[in-house]
Amino acid sequence: MPLPVPTDVVRVRLRATLREGATPTEEAQFGFWGQLAQSGGTGFSWGDVVQLWAEGIRDRWNEHVAYKAGWTDGVAMDSVKVDHLRDTDGSILDQGVATFTGDDAWVGTSSVSLPWETALAVSLFGYDRGVFATDKGRKRGRFYLPPMATGVLEDRGGEISTTVLPYINDQMGAFLNDVQGMSIGDVTDAHFNLGIVSRGTPQKPLTPTFYPVTNIYVDSKIDSQRRRERQQDPRQTLTTAIDRS
Repeated sequence: MPLPVPTDVVRVRLRATLREGATPTEEAQFGFWGQLAQSGGTGFSWGDVVQLWAEGIRDRWNEHVAYKAGWTDGVAMDSVKVDHLRDTDGSILDQGVATFTGDDAWVGTSSVSLPWETALAVSLFGYDRGVFATDKGRKRGRFYLPPMATGVLEDRGGEISTTVLPYINDQMGAFLNDVQGMSIGDVTDAHFNLGIVSRGTPQKPLTPTFYPVTNIYVDSKIDSQRRRERQQDPRQTLTTAIDRS
């Protein structure tokens, strides 16, 4: 069953290729939502908007996510896709694609990978944790970074090194803060608004909502299917505020 989305919403998908040797064998895909925020006219086409944003997100990833030693040379960023979605059913109306090729290539530099079933979670919040807010369940999102290198660990328990974690937190924060407010070429009255989309499930659809992201949290422990199933100790996180000035 198709699910509607809020008006002027885009879905961002970053894709990484996971390789054994020189052979791509799997992929890791992660991403987030955005919305076109505008105060003026519509002197642009959606096709141009999503292409500019795809290229802008790729360039910002390359600029800010410089800690390539956190991943192995078996992790290579492949592409960014930005989809403008139809509000009535969430189908793709326009798509922009930017690839990590040539001078834009991004490849990890370490040699030994954690199992591909593991990942590091980056959580997005539309409210300040510990502060009363309505509809908290609809104001949270999360994506998982590609499987990381063993060198990021503090110990066998999966804790991220206290030296490494600030690098990852700062770089994810810088990346998403730079994506927030991303303009459309020379158009000054429209920009990318980083947010969380809630629309329920096909079994239990909800009225679609969009909440601006105010904070991101990077986990201090590698996530795994086993850990999620067992609901182990609460995550300790580092926090970055999203600048909306």
